[in-house]
Amino acid sequence: WFSTARPATMADAYADRSYGSDPVGFGKTLGIIVVDFQKAFTRPGGALAGSPHIEAAVEATQRLLTHARAAGVRVAVSYVAYATLDAMPHWKVRAVKTDLFRGMPGTELDPRITAGGQSDYAFDKWGASSFFQTPLAAYFTRHGVDTVAVCGCTTSGCVRATVVDAFQFGFRTLLVADGCGDQEVGPHDDVLRDVGRRYADIVTVDEVVRWIDSRRGAGAGGDGGAAASPGVRDDPRGGMSVEEFLRLAKEQA
Repeated sequence: WFSTARPATMADAYADRSYGSDPVGFGKTLGIIVVDFQKAFTRPGGALAGSPHIEAAVEATQRLLTHARAAGVRVAVSYVAYATLDAMPHWKVRAVKTDLFRGMPGTELDPRITAGGQSDYAFDKWGASSFFQTPLAAYFTRHGVDTVAVCGCTTSGCVRATVVDAFQFGFRTLLVADGCGDQEVGPHDDVLRDVGRRYADIVTVDEVVRWIDSRRGAGAGGDGGAAASPGVRDDPRGGMSVEEFLRLAKEQA
């Protein structure tokens, strides 16, 4: 679901300067944010739909959410919808200005994401980040969440913005690689490498599921879990560099 081609000298230049050297790891309480898996991106006829990469990410995220909800993990779901053209920022994407007004089909969440999510926190957003001028940070803080796993689309747009803000709000931040999709794979890969060096651990759905299973009974999504000890054992990449992780994930895909 992603490629890994990159000049070795580029990877070495960052690694030599300690980028990506310290894993973030899981903390005590996990929350999941799903960014903009709405019909404009995911359903036939959607103004921004048609990407197989996004389709695969929706399916992977659905599997993660089913598992997470059963374990009591908090799930927040954002979507883009505007009241008027004047209420929008200055988007360069014409389809946003024609198809993402409140009440239009493209603003509806994909039913694969909402199925079983009666307790999810669903909200619309104005900007790229799911945190920008929304109550999302307060919602997670209120419920004791210290670790945020990010899924959604597009990886190079609103997902990246959400990851950066999650980092800036002080959450341990995980970008779920196979739970995110883009119009092309290249920009997706670039974001994984970029934020993986700076702000977030790059993980897979399977790795998040395994962590949830390991915490059952200890409060994976609530306030009752014991905090994990810092260190490599909490690192979903097992101490690997971002490039090594991407290469291994491609081989296993």
